[in-house]
Amino acid sequence: MLLVACGSTDQPTIDPPPTAPVAMIPTATLTAVPPTVASEGSSTLMWSSTNATSCTASGGWSGVVASSGNQGTGALTTNTSYSLTCTGPGGTTAPASATVAVIPTAMLTAVPPTVAIGGSSTLTWSSINATSCTASGGWSGVLASNGNQGTGALTSSKSFSLTCTGSGGTSAPASATVAVIPTATLTAVPPTVASGGSSTLTWSSTNATSCTASGG
Repeated sequence: MLLVACGSTDQPTIDPPPTAPVAMIPTATLTAVPPTVASEGSSTLMWSSTNATSCTASGGWSGVVASSGNQGTGALTTNTSYSLTCTGPGGTTAPASATVAVIPTAMLTAVPPTVAIGGSSTLTWSSINATSCTASGGWSGVLASNGNQGTGALTSSKSFSLTCTGSGGTSAPASATVAVIPTATLTAVPPTVASGGSSTLTWSSTNATSCTASGG
């Protein structure tokens, strides 16, 4: 005999399939402290990541590194950029980066450093980690990061100064002085006198701080 239940609306319960775990995309951060150093100075790189198992360094450093940590740069003489990517179950991060900028240095020389009145000298300058330089003192204007320029005719001693600028800031001033050889004149009025008479000696000089008499 077949028995049929009537009026029942119950349906069998079907469990949903298990959900696969979602892997989170890793993130990475990288900083340099300090971000600016003097030439031969060093900085510390500090990095961290989330959802990563390892990181890879590139640029100014290299190798596989832990998912977080810190490391010194060593002595730096030029601007250096560092990059870091980190990898985990969710993939690989976009690169994180940090740059350590080195404070520029400037050099300035005058050749020759001493000239006769009306003579000229050549100023030669160079810089490290700079994009432009600024002249002051006996000259002026914005200059390239290296070059040379004549002083023009000089009638008095002049000092020339130079600062150079880059991403690491502004250099200490570099300076050079061109000294003009002194000149001296001496006259006696009157130039002729009777025995027992006297004359007046008159002298002048340029670019001199003192004079020394000799002879009579």
